[in-house]
Amino acid sequence: MRSAPAVRSITLAESIVLRPYDASDAGELLVAVDGTRDRLARWMPWVPFATTVQDFEDFIRVAIRQDRDGSGLHRGLFDSERLIGTVGASIGSLNFDEADVGYWLAESHEGLGLASLATGHLIEWLFSERDMHRITIRAAVANRRSRVLAERLGFTFEGTLRGSLLLEGHHEDAALYSLLQEEWSQPDGPGGSGSESEGPPTNRPLAD
Repeated sequence: MRSAPAVRSITLAESIVLRPYDASDAGELLVAVDGTRDRLARWMPWVPFATTVQDFEDFIRVAIRQDRDGSGLHRGLFDSERLIGTVGASIGSLNFDEADVGYWLAESHEGLGLASLATGHLIEWLFSERDMHRITIRAAVANRRSRVLAERLGFTFEGTLRGSLLLEGHHEDAALYSLLQEEWSQPDGPGGSGSESEGPPTNRPLAD
């Protein structure tokens, strides 16, 4: 596995920035999740366990550590410093060159292509800078928005993981998608218009 890339941020559109987390972002994360909690809980198993600023402070500490040691890659999506979504990857849980990606987006910013653009940049980082061989996305079978996003980015549907997601007290089937490095045909990432800049000195999953 390659060493972690330099911390940086990318401007995706006017006022929309994808950047690493700073310790001060915990409150913004809580506000953003609370603003769409019921909708997120339908698809994200972590939502019931993320209810306080402390929970998100703990998440950010882990995200920063994983960014540095190469075991993860996590970014927040901000509109004028208001957090509107997240995208992230866990690396090496099965194989050192495999990553599992997750994402979510605030309802207020759906339909603008931001989730696809942000996830595309994350995938580009994973392939070009972390040298991943395979990236997976898992989404509840009924989560059509997340499944469409995976398909739009060129992922292949591999099959159904029966009863693998615990959502709102019920086990539900998940659709498993994968993308291999040689299948990623957009070297500049989807969109190709994001501009890179240095991120904060320090310094998952979605419905688009």
